Amino acid sequence: MSTELRTLHHIVSRIKIPAYSTQTAVYSAINKLHIASLCPIIFKCGQTSLKEVTPLIAEDIKNLKLDNLYLKTIIDFGSNFSPQKSEKITIPKGTKIYYGTEIEEFDRRLATGTLDQFYYYLMKIIGCGTTIYEIRRADKEKLERILEFFTIKDYVKIISK
Repeated sequence: MSTELRTLHHIVSRIKIPAYSTQTAVYSAINKLHIASLCPIIFKCGQTSLKEVTPLIAEDIKNLKLDNLYLKTIIDFGSNFSPQKSEKITIPKGTKIYYGTEIEEFDRRLATGTLDQFYYYLMKIIGCGTTIYEIRRADKEKLERILEFFTIKDYVKIISK
């Protein structure tokens, strides 16, 4: 599911899809007829609000794993998205930086309670819809990778000092 979220977030961060929920419903109906390739998608330059996209994603995920804190964090970010919220972040030394391909390890550590405490703190901040992150210059790349792992990098601003 994280791969689908990451892909969708990358796409909608670069294009504005008017009436997203309506277009999604039309596409779903046409897809049931197995002719989805004939369905046009209307879009323009810009960015689709996660507040439009997230409720639809959440409906699909509720049936899957809403108890998964990782997925809940991403859904909460979209629902609570606020361009004004900022937070100062410090990444503790020795914190493992996860890539998208390591989601199974992350989930396993999350389920067993062996995940670095930093991630629980960060998930709380992300879930609040925080979009501005202040960090030391030396840790900027690490934070970019972490936010990419959480599929929200395209929707946040990182300020390094």
